Amino acid sequence: MTEPITSILVADDDEMIGPLIGDILGCLGHTVCAIVTTEDAAVVAAVRHRPNLIVMDSRLRPGDGIEAMDRIVALIGPVPHIFISGDLHDVCKRVPEAITLKKPFRIEQIEEAIHCAMETVDTSQIRVTPAVAASVLTHPLIT
Repeated sequence: MTEPITSILVADDDEMIGPLIGDILGCLGHTVCAIVTTEDAAVVAAVRHRPNLIVMDSRLRPGDGIEAMDRIVALIGPVPHIFISGDLHDVCKRVPEAITLKKPFRIEQIEEAIHCAMETVDTSQIRVTPAVAASVLTHPLIT
């Protein structure tokens, strides 16, 4: 088992699956900071919470998980992340180096994916500029 992670953002378009993934992560000793269903909400939550890990579905409603991760990285820098999806073809095609997990998954598989994601990214590069922080704090999803 990996060390407990104190801040995980879960983004899944299915309003039942996202909380389920959050519960699984909680049972593994991790802390979920937010569960969202849209691309914009994922970006806002990432900037607001500065998670240590993001678990991202490739399809969001509305939006796209890969685009959300691109926006998040552009705003706050590299963040360890895992793409979880029932269909990983698009993720593997667009982001061949991505850490992926196909739904449905076993507990051991998510633990391994978390371990791989945490080993891959240098989190010392995560940043939030004052301008980005101000724009996020006034975003309609936050207020």
